Amino acid sequence: GYMSAAVARHVLTLVDSFHARRPDCQVTIRETALADLCGPLRRDEVDLSILPLPVAEPDLTVGPVLLSEAALLAVRAAHRLARRALVEPADLTDETFLFAQDLPDYWIEHHLPIARPMARVMFLPGFQEMLAYVTSGRGVTIVGAQTEHLYPRPGLTCVPIVGRPTFDYAFVWRTGDLNALASAFLHHAAASAVHPTHR
Repeated sequence: GYMSAAVARHVLTLVDSFHARRPDCQVTIRETALADLCGPLRRDEVDLSILPLPVAEPDLTVGPVLLSEAALLAVRAAHRLARRALVEPADLTDETFLFAQDLPDYWIEHHLPIARPMARVMFLPGFQEMLAYVTSGRGVTIVGAQTEHLYPRPGLTCVPIVGRPTFDYAFVWRTGDLNALASAFLHHAAASAVHPTHR
């Protein structure tokens, strides 16, 4: 399992190199929705998943980071902050932050540039809806740097945030339930040292 288009490219590289070493094994990939990050793992639909951190669930184990990218503020192109070189938390106290529904509170708190209860938060079904709301001027959201290249749309601008926060994507699996093939793939990923940074 994986979440985000940037992660998919790196996963497929690992799949190809793993298959070259283990031609008897077949590895398939499955995209995970932002609003259902842990669902495929818990439903036993995938053996491993690469998810945006933090993941702090008692039934799941977090392993090595595969990809780290800059976290940016996505705003409407006509937004007052769109031309800033850097955005500071003090600039954001009047903004509505958009998040996918059903994300854990700790995940939201981690990615909010300002603390609750000061931050106003609105929940939407998923990532595409979040971007649609941003471009219509109904809020702002925190996105990975890949958004500018892999999810571009007219009227959307991404601005760096003070402190240069990141989105980190790590391997996650069901605690105590890592089968032999999944373990072999995980060790292959770690040995391949594929930890690119996208900025």
